[in-house]
Order: sequence, then structure tokens, then C-alpha cells
Amino acid sequence: MDEDAKLNLMSNNLKLPQRRTFRQQSTLFGLISGLLLLSACGSTSSSSAPPGTSAACIQAAGNSAVTFLADDGYQQDWDLLRPIFQDAGLPFVSAIVTNNLNKPGYTTLDEVKQLQAEGDEIVSHTVSHPDLNSLSDAELDVELKSSKAILEADGLTIKHLVYPMGDDSARVVAAASKYYQLGVEVGNGLNDPKALSLFHLHRVALGSYFDVIPSTQPHAPTNTLAYYKERVDEAVRTHQWLIYMVHSSGPGFDAEQLSNLKATVEYAKSQNTKVTTLSGGYEIAQKLAACR
Repeated sequence: MDEDAKLNLMSNNLKLPQRRTFRQQSTLFGLISGLLLLSACGSTSSSSAPPGTSAACIQAAGNSAVTFLADDGYQQDWDLLRPIFQDAGLPFVSAIVTNNLNKPGYTTLDEVKQLQAEGDEIVSHTVSHPDLNSLSDAELDVELKSSKAILEADGLTIKHLVYPMGDDSARVVAAASKYYQLGVEVGNGLNDPKALSLFHLHRVALGSYFDVIPSTQPHAPTNTLAYYKERVDEAVRTHQWLIYMVHSSGPGFDAEQLSNLKATVEYAKSQNTKVTTLSGGYEIAQKLAACR
């Protein structure tokens, strides 16, 4: 076969790649990103993978996460908290008691919808904020199921629950798990991604209902900017998920605490962590848990 014939045969057999659509390109990018993260973290199924923690995996996962969660849906969440997070370009989470919507002192439905439209996350805080442990099984189910249904009927996306007063007994958790992905309690510090209890997520108080540290020895106060920053530092250092509990109309939430909140938001933004929603924090925690 002469040289021209060979070239013609090669040209006919050569299949040039077609231009990919935007969706195909996006899918390819997602696959490449996933492979890069897997490469950094290592395969959990490979027995030949070297032991130890992968710094590259941790950084690829986000290193740590910080979430600011405001309880009860107070009007001050809209008036005071929203401008702070908007100025920082960061989201926060608003836990809504459905019976309080549109009442004096609380956010309106339109405001809550706007928060979600702006990238903040809305979660359930039950219908009437009762002591869940005091309810019958039927009453408990109504509080948990109806709050989610009411908010979703108004066009909101609801995935998670904040227990009123931190009521998270085994019976309450069993009921909540039928309707929600995560359940958030009161206190108990940070959340370790490798030992994450999805319906017992811990929080650190900021601005009100301050943390109580059981100790026979004197310790630094838990209502200071220094304390709030230390918790961010702890999350960054230990690669954990920090969820702040905020009550914008709670006892002690004054101008100084509002200033502390703003400074803590700015500080967290400047550190090696991701300020995100509950859903975002859970996603980061899952990635961190896969790192060795």
C-alpha cells in the first residue's frame, strides 16, 4: 500500500471527538474533582494505602466547618443578623417555630423566604416550641411532622430540626429521624466528623444562654470574644465542625454581644475553615470523615 493510501485509511478510521455539551462538561468536571479528592484522601477500600492522616485530603475537604444557627426566628434575625452575614458574604441558619411566623417580634413568612433565596438555610424548630419529652407519641409526631409540612407548603426547603431546649431523648430522636436528616441539640462543644451523631449535633453558645463548663476550678468566662475565637481555633486545629447557637432576642444578647457576633463571623471567615449552613457543614464533615 502506497503512502497516500495509508494516509486516507488512517483519516477514515480516525474518530474525532465531538464537542461536549455544557452538561457533559459539568459532569466531566465533577468526575475529575471527585477523583482528585479521592486521590488526596486515598481509597478506603484499599488495603495497600499507607496509614496516617492525609493533610491533602483534609484541606481538599475544607479542613473544618463553622455554622451560625439562630433559634426561634426572631425579628432581630432579620434586622440585626442578616446585615452582618450579608456584609461578610456568608450564610447563616434560621430555626423557625411555625406558630410564631408573622407574629410581633418574629420574622414574617416573606422575610423567611427571602433569607432562603439569599442563600441562608431555614430549618424546623417545631410548631409551638414545646418540651418534646412531655408530649405523647401522637403529639410529638404532630410537632415534628407538621412544622416541616407547613414550611414546605409555603415553598421552603426543610431538611433539619433544632430541638426546643435541646430535648433529644431516644424517643424524640426516633420520631425526628422519620422526617429530618439532622437533629441539633444544645451545648456539648464541637462535632467530630469521625464520630458524628446525626441527631445529637452539639453547639457552642454565642451571645446568650452561655456555655456552662462543669469544673471545680475557675475558668475563663464563656461570653467573651476571646472564648468565641478560641472555639474557631479549636475547630481549625482539630478539623471539626463548630455550630454556634445564637438567640438574637435571648437574655444577655446586647450591643456588646452583637459586636462579638460580627467579630466572630469576620474572624471565622479569615481562618482555614468554611463558614456554611447545616447542610454544608454536614457535607464537609462527611468528606473529613473519609480522610485518614
